[in-house]
Amino acid sequence: RGRDIFVASVPMGAAGAGAAFFEMFAAGAQSIVRFGSDDVAVSVDNLRDVIVVDRADNLVGMQADSCSDDQQPLCASSQLVAALEARAGALGCPVRRMICHNVEDYHAFNFPSLFADGQGEHIGKRVQALKAVDPDRMHSWDMETAALFLRAHQFGLHAAAVLLDASSAWHHRR
Repeated sequence: RGRDIFVASVPMGAAGAGAAFFEMFAAGAQSIVRFGSDDVAVSVDNLRDVIVVDRADNLVGMQADSCSDDQQPLCASSQLVAALEARAGALGCPVRRMICHNVEDYHAFNFPSLFADGQGEHIGKRVQALKAVDPDRMHSWDMETAALFLRAHQFGLHAAAVLLDASSAWHHRR
């Protein structure tokens, strides 16, 4: 639509993603849409769905690092969410909204049996409790979306995330 865009590959993890998003906003980006992977909710039946992450919570570590005790969820830009939903609708793609539960120790969460200290089980219980608050919504857990929303909030700018796991689509086609 006659506007400049910039496409970047952003490192995985909260620290790498947070640094990259900081640099983009500091360089003048007004809006960032993250297209990321979803290793939770993709199936052969919903490959055309546009999954928009509109909220991130469980920000204890991130907020402490920012010297904030505020545990309120961070929300995506309502303008970007509306634009993504409108474009998906125009393309005939169903839209589903998702909540991101920030998990800073993603490996302990995914492989709890490898951690002798019980950290993985603790994180799993925390995520289950968060999911129970809003059981009718889709849920994901990553670090990059929360880092993006935090940076956008800090800069007073716009961010949203769209998730799809192309590798799942590839495996279903084989």
